[in-house]
Amino acid sequence: MSIIRKYTQENLINTLNVSSGNEILFLLGAGCSVSSGCMAAGKMVQEFKRRIFCAKEGIPYSDNTLIYEEGFNQALAKEFSQGVENEYSYYFEMCFPNIVDRNQFIKEKFQNIKPSYGYLCFADYVISKKVKRILTTNFDKLCEKAIKKLDEDYDVTISTDSITSVVDSQLSIVELHGDYNYDALKNTEQELSTLSNKLMQEISSSIPKKIIVIGYSGQDKSVMDFLETLTSNHQNIELFWC
Repeated sequence: MSIIRKYTQENLINTLNVSSGNEILFLLGAGCSVSSGCMAAGKMVQEFKRRIFCAKEGIPYSDNTLIYEEGFNQALAKEFSQGVENEYSYYFEMCFPNIVDRNQFIKEKFQNIKPSYGYLCFADYVISKKVKRILTTNFDKLCEKAIKKLDEDYDVTISTDSITSVVDSQLSIVELHGDYNYDALKNTEQELSTLSNKLMQEISSSIPKKIIVIGYSGQDKSVMDFLETLTSNHQNIELFWC
């Protein structure tokens, strides 16, 4: 039977300080990257809706004066008033049905984002504690950028559905939703429904004692199913949800 405890930030910091890097698995979500200038999911949904509406009504999307007026936003709210369970996936696919277009949109939004001070602090912890593996649903590569900013020679490898390392590295970053340069990214509800067997094997190759989830909303069925299975099969794992 699971035991639920409420930890303060100080409790978590103390736990991390006495834990060794090979005991810890981090899962980073989009909330980690907002302070670096990445668009939150809600803002991306609004952009998808604006683009869909402008295309339908023949309005230039580049007309920033118009699309931020109160009347325009009222029309937008009326147009998209129906309830949708996962607006991000639904409207992303509606806006860009072609997967290549979705990859290009993501690349343009995140390619030039720089890591915030918080990411640099996180990178310092990862390096000093020799954390072996980080999972992320993000496309922004901020974790890798932050680590390389502190130590450009630090040995980091990336794993996705399309790419994987053949030798061990100091740190493996598993991009659960893919890499925009190599993969068909996972954005739609169907794409997010399951993790591939390859990624499941990659993640399960070493079982952590502690899983630290930061900035993740839990909207991705495939990741949530994996966490549930992992913690059910290995009941000594502590799951910290920040």
